[in-house]
Order: sequence, then structure tokens, then C-alpha cells
Amino acid sequence: MLFPTAGSLQAQNAEVDRLGLARVMNRAMLAELESDGSLVRIPTGRTLALSCKPQMAYLRPFAAASLAELGQEFYSTFKAPLYVTSAVRPMDYQRRLRRWNKNAAPVGVSVHETGIAFDISRRHLTRAQERWLEWRLWYQMQTQRLIVEQEFRQPCFHVCVRNVNVL
Repeated sequence: MLFPTAGSLQAQNAEVDRLGLARVMNRAMLAELESDGSLVRIPTGRTLALSCKPQMAYLRPFAAASLAELGQEFYSTFKAPLYVTSAVRPMDYQRRLRRWNKNAAPVGVSVHETGIAFDISRRHLTRAQERWLEWRLWYQMQTQRLIVEQEFRQPCFHVCVRNVNVL
């Protein structure tokens, strides 16, 4: 199992700082970042399905590529899509989310606000699919490509993508 560690949130925010990423303040800023290519729409289809708000189905290009690759590998193995429950969250949305979801990180601390994190639902997974995904995510954590937490209040894997192309 991919349990959160005491330093996980700190490591995720260190990646945000290393990359010099701004936090998305609101939908207007999200639209601006989309128009300049800083955020891209999550590619959906047979490999990835969304169960998050379409207006928040965006990630940084390198994070979207990582998710697309994971979705393709999962689909090739199981002929089923991965369900993405969360991606970018503007800070104003994160503030509202914290009111009812006590598992959500505080405003200004959640890496969802930067577009480098997404959540994959565990609700739709068989036991074999969940184990496969755990091993794949664990491997990518060991190779320093991802920071992953397995959440239990909302059954999902929280995935923060490291941009290994930026040193």
C-alpha cells in the first residue's frame, strides 16, 4: 500500500518550488494558463475517464503526459479506463472543498492548485487492477517520477508528478 508519509506534502511543495510554478487563483487564471499552453486538457477516451468537473480537467503538459502513459498501460493490461476524480483546482475552489472534505490540503498548500497532481479513483478497480496500479505507482515513486499517497476517506490515489526533464 502507498501510505502517505510525514514529508509527502512537503516533498510535493518542494517540487512546486523547484519548478517555480504559480498556483491557479481562479477560473480566469485557469483559462489564461490554458490559452498560453501552461495547462492542457486531460486526454479522455477509452484509456482515461473523468469524474471531475470538466472545467477543471487540466494539468501541466508533463503531468498530462504521465497520466496518459499510465492510462495507456492500464488499458493495455485490463481493457478498462482509469477514472480521474481530480486534477487542477483553483485556490478559490480548494477553499470551498476544505469546508466539506477534511482530507483536502489547506489552500496554498495543495499541489492540485498548480496542475501537477491528479487523483485516480479506486472505486472502479478490481483487486487485481488495484494491485497492478499500486505496483506501477510504487515503481514510479522509487524512480523519483511521482509522489503518491493512497487516500482512504476518498478512495483514491493522489499522484503528484515530478518533471524529471527540468533539473
